[in-house]
Amino acid sequence: MSESAEESLGIAWLPALVEKMKSEPVFEEPRWNQILAELGRITAYFDTLESHLKLLLCALRRHPQLDMTRYFRTPISEVIEKCEKALEKLEANPTGRNPALLTELCKDCRLELQKCDKLRDRRNELIHAFWSPQTFPPNAATRIRPEKTIIGTYVVNPQGHDAAELRAVALEIRNAVPDIYALTIKTWAYWNPFHSRPLPISHLAQDKPTVLPPSEPLRAWELKWDFPLYLPQQAHECGGLSPFGFGGSHRSTLPSGLTSRNTSSSGFSSPVWSCG
Repeated sequence: MSESAEESLGIAWLPALVEKMKSEPVFEEPRWNQILAELGRITAYFDTLESHLKLLLCALRRHPQLDMTRYFRTPISEVIEKCEKALEKLEANPTGRNPALLTELCKDCRLELQKCDKLRDRRNELIHAFWSPQTFPPNAATRIRPEKTIIGTYVVNPQGHDAAELRAVALEIRNAVPDIYALTIKTWAYWNPFHSRPLPISHLAQDKPTVLPPSEPLRAWELKWDFPLYLPQQAHECGGLSPFGFGGSHRSTLPSGLTSRNTSSSGFSSPVWSCG
């Protein structure tokens, strides 16, 4: 729009304001570094959780190759719903070598799916939020949450957050991944004997930590897509196994600092390497 047109609208001051806005820092102060880092962790960890839920769906539907590419564009809410429907079929007609064990496994799956659905809601309200550049002390950051009133109008309700709170959400999402991973292993193993072949998945890593360093990059937990995922009894061939990437090298002994622990709650012996 030309300057004369802007003047005719009474907004000749607007171009200068726009340039000023471009030069002002927004979400760039030091206090935002940790907030944005934790929101990034929540996003990255939930994407990993989403992938593992799709693998679990493959296992529940007895897809022999665990090919989750068919679900790449399926929303996570629909993936959870499909998992629940698959569980309904298995619960209605438990078959296989140990129907009672399958029933118990289905129960464990339902509990974890409920947890994941709550984490999905929490992730969405944080990641899809409108964050205010202004802060309402004593909180480090403010999320603006619109709330619908009884008469149908909306009011703005500022929600205060700090890095520690967001980190707790990120860690809760991260720690849900190994649980879903374990259920995928158990479900797949129920239909496929352990000695049959490697699991056709390709991302592994070290086991979950109990805490995350405040500002440490995610080196130890970056996704790896170039290693095959083996079943638990084959762990001696490739070092430590777990859901985020690859830990250890091809050797017959455990990597230094790792110990084997049994994470089974459904009757399967499912060793996963953990930091000792």
